Order: sequence, then C-alpha cells, then structure tokens
Amino acid sequence: MSHTEDHSPHTTPNPAANGRAGEEPTLEETLSQGLAEAQQWLAKLDALASLGAAWAINLQAIARLELERNVQAVRQALIIQLMLIPFTVLMLISLSVAAGWLTFEATQSSALGFLALIATQVFTLLCGYWRQRYLRSQLGFAQTRKQLQEAKSDVVSAFKQPH
Repeated sequence: MSHTEDHSPHTTPNPAANGRAGEEPTLEETLSQGLAEAQQWLAKLDALASLGAAWAINLQAIARLELERNVQAVRQALIIQLMLIPFTVLMLISLSVAAGWLTFEATQSSALGFLALIATQVFTLLCGYWRQRYLRSQLGFAQTRKQLQEAKSDVVSAFKQPH
C-alpha cells in the first residue's frame, strides 16, 4: 500500500495517525478509550441501579398484597374450621338419631325426612371442605416469586450484553 490517502470503506482517514501506521496508540488515546469504556459501564450500572430500585418497589408492593391476601385466607380458613366443629358434632348426633329412628320406623316414610337432613349436613360439610381447599390454594407468594425470577433474568441479561 502506498502512502497516498486511501478512501476505501474499511479505513477512515485519521490525520493524527498519518505516518504512524502500525505504531502503538499513544497514552492519551489509550486513556481516552479507557475513559469512554468506563463511562459506558457507569451508564450501565446507573441503568441497572434504576432498574433494581424499580424492581424493589414493585416487589415490595406485590409481597405486601400477597401477604394481605394470605392473612385474609388464613382468617377465613380458621373461621370455617371453627364452624366445622359444631357441624361435625351435629352430624354425628343426627346420624345417631337417624339410626334410632330408622330402627323404630323400619318401614315408615319419615326415614326419608331424616335422610334429607343428613344429606343436607353432609353437603354443608363438603362445601366447607371445598372452600377450605380453595383458600389453601390462595396461600403462598406466587407473584412475588415470579417477579423475582423476572428481576433475576433482567439483571443477567444486562450483564451479558456486549459493551
């Protein structure tokens, strides 16, 4: 290659580099390049800190809401548990009365009345059980865990981006 200017798309004319082809960059150029890279990293860290602060605020709000929901579900489950105790006792008493009545009235239709009473109490117990299962499914911090996973993936992707 001659010392004449080459305006090909692969080279850029640099007046300071004329006559220094193949030489090491000067201390000023190295420092300038290092400062530019440091500024890029500082900008990334600043963006990451802002993202982290926003995630922390969102995570706190989600955790607080889920905690409130969990406390409410536990309260309702305890109320249902307390309600099921007398229903269970009444169920056992009703079964005893029904067994006695059925024995006494072996062929009477009043037995169907007691069976309806028992069926109603069984239905009530089943409804309480189903409600309790639903409330148990509401316990936990699913959204908080999901938010933490998103934050983790964002932080990992921020550091994997080329600089």
